[in-house]
Amino acid sequence: MRVAYRALFNCDYRDAWHISCPYIRVGNDLWSLPLYLFVYEYILLLYHKNKFFKKAFNVTRTRRIYSHLEQLAAAAVKTLAALPQTNYILGNNCSPYTINKESDVEMKKTFCACAAALFTVVFVVGGFAQTYAPLQEGAQGVRRGWASRYWDACKTSCSWIKKSTPLIGACKGCDINNNEIALNDEVPDNNSCTHNDANPKFYTCWDQIPFRDPFNENIAYAFAATPGSAGDQCGKCFQIQFDGGFQHHWQGNRNGYATHKALEGKTLIVIARNIGHDVESDQFDILIPGGGLGAFDAFSGQLGVDAGRLGVRNGGMLSECENVLQSTGTLQQYQTCLRGRCNDVFGDPKHAQLLEGCLFYADWFMAAGNPTLLWKQLDRCPDMLIDRYMEGTGGSLPTPAIGSAYTSPPRRTILTVNANDQTGDLQAFSQGAVFTRTVNTPVAGEYEMTLWLAAGMPLNISVTVNGQPVQNVTITDPNGTGSWSIPTPITLDQKVNLNSGDNTVTLNFLSASVGMRYYRLINEPEPVSINHGAARTSRPSMSTVTLKSGVNGFTAMLPLNHGYTSYRLIDLRGREIRRGKVGEGMADLRFNNIRNGVVFLRLEGNNTSTVLRATTIR
Repeated sequence: MRVAYRALFNCDYRDAWHISCPYIRVGNDLWSLPLYLFVYEYILLLYHKNKFFKKAFNVTRTRRIYSHLEQLAAAAVKTLAALPQTNYILGNNCSPYTINKESDVEMKKTFCACAAALFTVVFVVGGFAQTYAPLQEGAQGVRRGWASRYWDACKTSCSWIKKSTPLIGACKGCDINNNEIALNDEVPDNNSCTHNDANPKFYTCWDQIPFRDPFNENIAYAFAATPGSAGDQCGKCFQIQFDGGFQHHWQGNRNGYATHKALEGKTLIVIARNIGHDVESDQFDILIPGGGLGAFDAFSGQLGVDAGRLGVRNGGMLSECENVLQSTGTLQQYQTCLRGRCNDVFGDPKHAQLLEGCLFYADWFMAAGNPTLLWKQLDRCPDMLIDRYMEGTGGSLPTPAIGSAYTSPPRRTILTVNANDQTGDLQAFSQGAVFTRTVNTPVAGEYEMTLWLAAGMPLNISVTVNGQPVQNVTITDPNGTGSWSIPTPITLDQKVNLNSGDNTVTLNFLSASVGMRYYRLINEPEPVSINHGAARTSRPSMSTVTLKSGVNGFTAMLPLNHGYTSYRLIDLRGREIRRGKVGEGMADLRFNNIRNGVVFLRLEGNNTSTVLRATTIR
């Protein structure tokens, strides 16, 4: 039994104090696990620790509990083992936790924040308590490097559709007011850094600021430009671990200032969203508002401020502080200096996200300039970064709330197939040519298919998927798409049905001289469901319910047509502390006078169920 429990939670079974309704998120589904596993564990714990409870429980009943618990734990371990490894991470970071028992004896236990509460804190709302193994110099795939910073607000290299990453597409972009705009490689000079006023300008979205992990204060996430010598690495993620050194110490010994020492040991996970031909090998140029304009500047024009207010061209606001404080400056002096400059430039409420990103550099990053580090590439990117990278999520996703499990918004599946696999450039097809590709997708369903075609005469292309004809794409206009060199997006009238796994997509070019750059297949997200064994019921996405903490309480803001009819509040020991009804037209649920710092809100309705973790301000 102990072996099964340790395998499940990565800590001793007697150190677990939490029970609640356990759910595991797998893709867009939530799977329930036996609640009795946690109920029995709690009873067993009381039996071992409470002499009054022990008297009330006979030995035979306790042995039955042992047996039943062992079976349930083994079943849960088997369920976890069957899941794709990339869908969950078992943590082992522990912190002191104190529980006061009825006997007034203070029992100090070790509470595994990411493990013992795995289902109550992490999977119950579909988030991840991420942990990353420390990097060791000399280990396979681990290299030395350093980090710089910038924010030029330009269209990023990874925002070209031809550089799309499988499944998540290209890096999104926004207009001057931070509203996401559609990607289109065929609009000439729409990069905000080209200053071509004839076309809409394409800027960096503000939700691509750096932010810390909701549960671990020593882990954070950011976007970065990677070296041009490494080629395009769009959508790839890297683990960075700071070692306390300074790449450009004036004495050349790389000894860090007080700021670098304070950053030592922290982990930053970055996703590549740009290529920098001025970025050195093993260097990461972190995207941080106020971090320096670098070679280009669209940022000062977007904000309507003088470029000088954004600091030194290469190095930004922190470099101004370094020029004053140098190596003798204390950590507090550096942080105060940088915070002051952040508030001066980004103090307008409409720039709140930019201010948050700038202050991140002062607070989490400890105002450390060009720190040295260890790094390695990761096999998978965290959802928190993917959601802020990919198209269709808007420009203002809020950073994850501290202490609250993260839930991804509904996410599209985007597949891009280049006609020219090597360059992504326009490829010419003559009459009778056949273009066949195997398209792999993890999500079966209906996909909107769009082809980027260029022809100066009528064209006719037949589209076949998995041997079944879908549609003939026909343009009868004598001028075709109007250009031989600039493709026009042509969307099929009918959606394409794709299976999970490999699909064969064939294009037959029935007319002469057609140019194609690529085609895209996009599947819009379906509502998240809860799976109780074989039964599945749809429910609204949890991202549509917003929680706002208050003093000794919180407010749950419900979407229109939410479908909820009742609620329950459950504390961390699994006890119901409040319940009530939810009206059909009710927009807000306000909860006051809650003594608990953390509770679970369970919203229920007809074929609808949502569990959220709520925190109160004490």
